[in-house]
Amino acid sequence: AAEMKKMDEEPPRRAEEERIAAELAAEKAAERAALIQRYADMDPLHRRMQSKLRAACMGTSPRKIFTKYDKDRGGSLDADEFKKMVRVAMKVTAKEMPDEEINQLVAE
Repeated sequence: AAEMKKMDEEPPRRAEEERIAAELAAEKAAERAALIQRYADMDPLHRRMQSKLRAACMGTSPRKIFTKYDKDRGGSLDADEFKKMVRVAMKVTAKEMPDEEINQLVAE
């Protein structure tokens, strides 16, 4: 009798698992679409910064780079720390991105 009950429960359980998997896949697709849209909506300055940060992170993590430049260990970068990270870690020259543009990013 216990085996019969277990067999009766299998189809609903499988259907529930499939429903959950479908929901998760839909959520993942929606998150990906939102990320793509956010990138498309990004202005060129932000796109350049994202590209430079991605290149600077090759072989390491953004967290490690961030931590290296967060000198006061406050959990955020002040304007000077951010500018140093941009210039040194991300190898962005003043010609590529003037200080005014970096200040604009910090102000946002």
